[in-house]
Amino acid sequence: MLAQAADADALLNMPLPLDGEAVAQAAGAVVATVPDYCEEEVAGHALALLRALLGRLPLVDSLVDAGAWGVQSPRPLQRLGGTMVGLGGHGRIARRLAEMPRPLGVRLRVHDPCVDPVGALGVDLVAFEELLGRADAAPRHGPLIQQTAGPIGAEQPAPTCGDAIPVNTSRGSRGRLEDLTVLPTGTIRGAGVDVFPEEPPHAGLFEGVPDPLLTSHVVHCSEVAIGESQRQAATQILQARTGRPPDHPAAVPTERR
Repeated sequence: MLAQAADADALLNMPLPLDGEAVAQAAGAVVATVPDYCEEEVAGHALALLRALLGRLPLVDSLVDAGAWGVQSPRPLQRLGGTMVGLGGHGRIARRLAEMPRPLGVRLRVHDPCVDPVGALGVDLVAFEELLGRADAAPRHGPLIQQTAGPIGAEQPAPTCGDAIPVNTSRGSRGRLEDLTVLPTGTIRGAGVDVFPEEPPHAGLFEGVPDPLLTSHVVHCSEVAIGESQRQAATQILQARTGRPPDHPAAVPTERR
C-alpha cells in the first residue's frame, strides 16, 4: 500500500487500525482519520443489544419459534431502568451511549485508565474489578491501539463479570472473547457481540454462552453513516490537496515528498 501511495498528499484511515505516525513517515504524506462518522450507530447498537439481552429476547424468540408460549420459561427478566451499566471506556461512543438511557433511570460506572479523574466531571470512575463485579451489563468501547488490543485490564486474568452481560461493539475491546466460553456456569447471563477477534468467527465460538446475540459487524453501516464517512473523507483529501490541514490529522511527516 505504501509503495502505491508514494505520490499521495494524504492517506485516510477509515478506520483501519494503522500506525499513523509510521505510515506518515514512510509515505511522506499526512495521515488523517474519520473517527466520528458512526458514533450514533455504534452507541445505539450497543444499547439495542443490551436491552434485548436484559429481556432475554434471543431465548424468547427461539421458544416462540419452537411453538412454546408463556412467561415462565424466559424468567428472570430485567427492566432497563435501575440497571447498573459498567462502561469499559469513556471516549466519544461511550459518552454517547451513556447519554441515551439516562432518562430511563440507568445507573452508570466507568473504567478507563486513559481518563483523568480530575477532568471527568459527573463520571463515576471505578477500578476494573469493581466495574465488572457490580455491573448488570458491561459494554466495552475503545480504539484498536496497543493498549487496548486485548481485554480491558489485559494484565489481569480473564474477567469474570459476576452475572453481568458483556457487550462488545468496538475494535479495541475484541480480544479474548473466547474467554467467555470457558467461564463457570452462572458467571454471565448472556453476551452481545458485533466485533470479533477474527471475522467471520468460527462456528461454535459461543457454544455454552447463555443467550448469545451476535451480529456481523454491521454496526457502522447505516446509510447515513456511510454518507458521512464519504463526505468527511473527501473533504479531508481536498484540504490536503489545497495545502490546508485536515480536520482529523493522525500524523504529519517530518518531510513531505
